[in-house]
Amino acid sequence: MAGKRQHFIPRFLQASFASHTNSKEIFTWVYPKGREPYNTNIINVGVEGFFFEENGDSSVDDSITAAEGKFAPLVEFLRSNDGQILSDVDSISELLAHLEVRTRHIRQSFLASGKWLIDEFVRFMGNTEKFVPHMLKRCLKEPQIFLKSMNDEFDKLGIPHEARPAIIAKFAPHFGAIMVSKIEEFSLMAPVFKEILPLLLEKSAKSGHIKALRTGIAPPVKVETYSALKYEVAKVDNNKLPLGDSLVIFQGDGDYGFKAFLDLGVPLIAVFLPLSPNSILVGRRTGQPIDLQSIPNAIAKCSRDFFITIEKSSYYSNLGINIGEWASILSEKQMEAILVECLNDE
Repeated sequence: MAGKRQHFIPRFLQASFASHTNSKEIFTWVYPKGREPYNTNIINVGVEGFFFEENGDSSVDDSITAAEGKFAPLVEFLRSNDGQILSDVDSISELLAHLEVRTRHIRQSFLASGKWLIDEFVRFMGNTEKFVPHMLKRCLKEPQIFLKSMNDEFDKLGIPHEARPAIIAKFAPHFGAIMVSKIEEFSLMAPVFKEILPLLLEKSAKSGHIKALRTGIAPPVKVETYSALKYEVAKVDNNKLPLGDSLVIFQGDGDYGFKAFLDLGVPLIAVFLPLSPNSILVGRRTGQPIDLQSIPNAIAKCSRDFFITIEKSSYYSNLGINIGEWASILSEKQMEAILVECLNDE
């Protein structure tokens, strides 16, 4: 992985989804969301310039490259497994935890949710008829917000602390009109925020992702969760498994279904990692039955932008229609709930 082109989907996983090889080159079929599939070298799949690097700091990329030295042989071992229960649970759990937090999928999902919330808030902010009374109510309910702003201005002007209460008392009857004026000015800046905030969010998403990986490329809390499962390699007939850009998918209890990420506190039923078109690593709770027939469709739905396969076919084209359906970190209903809570005046 070392160098400018850094793979967020490791080539040691992609290699078994090859359509063909040419000397040392490996090719695969890419099914991108909303576009026609195409065949390409895996060096061009799941890669982005300096994806794990920021401000010249390549420590995360170096850590991942070193870890691949043990993860790649582990995956090869799993592919050759004959279906017996696997004993090296710690190493498998570490692999799964790493793959879950490694991908571009997680970064882009955070960005998509954040941009939706920003767009909705900026739209609300630009509506002065709704935004001004909302903020006025907030400021009157929490006067410390306005008082802090006044004290910041007093600090700039060098006004002594002992003189401030008298000034504030004199202006108190006019606070409402002053606040309305300031809020209206702030509301007029909505177009500026709409342009700037997504750029800041994108930078923040990369910084946050790299910072998290810098503390550990396999979060211990996730490793511990996955260590509670029993693991085996299941065989799938007819070479029907794609490899999604989420890599790992999770099945939670109740209505949780399949997701690309496991939310904290959700009881985990099973975890799946495609190893080849006809084999998949399955970790599950003891006694939990698994329906492998539903897995290819779940992989497609949990993929955000694309999946890869060994061939071009109508079967995979039909799967491709569902790309992204279960890919978001937050559902639109959850994001709406967050927005309502943020804007709640009560």
